This record gives sequence, C-alpha cells and structure tokens, in this order.
Amino acid sequence: MSKTPASAADPIEVEIPEQDHDHDEAGEPLLDKLEDLGNRVTDFVVERPLTAVGIALAAVLHLGGALVARWLFFAQAEHVVGLYYGARG
Repeated sequence: MSKTPASAADPIEVEIPEQDHDHDEAGEPLLDKLEDLGNRVTDFVVERPLTAVGIALAAVLHLGGALVARWLFFAQAEHVVGLYYGARG
C-alpha cells in the first residue's frame, strides 16, 4: 500500500491534552486576579505601613521629577524650525 503525498488541503490532526481548570492560572477570571492583587496589597500595607508609605512617596517623587524633566526639556528646546527662521531669544 503506497501513501499519497499530503496536499495543502489535507487537515492536520493535533491532539490537545485535557487541562485541569481548577488549577489553571491562565483560565482564572480577571476579577479574581484583581481581587487577589488587592488582598496582597492590603496585607502588605497592614504588615509594613512605613515601607508602603516609603514606596508611595518614592513613586510620587519619581513621577514629579519626570514631569519636571519633561517640562524643562520642552521649555528649553530649540526646535528645528528655529534653524529656518533664526534663533529668537
């Protein structure tokens, strides 16, 4: 018995193993993941309040510094169009 060569129209058979959905993190709904994250953050803040305040302060200072840096960059920028019209200032 000879085998005929497979053509592009032949279907491909793939076996997909059954997964245990009770322990599958990828199948966990988004709201459950967010609730778990909220519980972890709450536990962290309750257990280590000074560390949480320090992290929040560092994040606020970082964002403030980034905003100031961007503002100064655009305020002091010499744009390419200035080369055509000549520098004013």
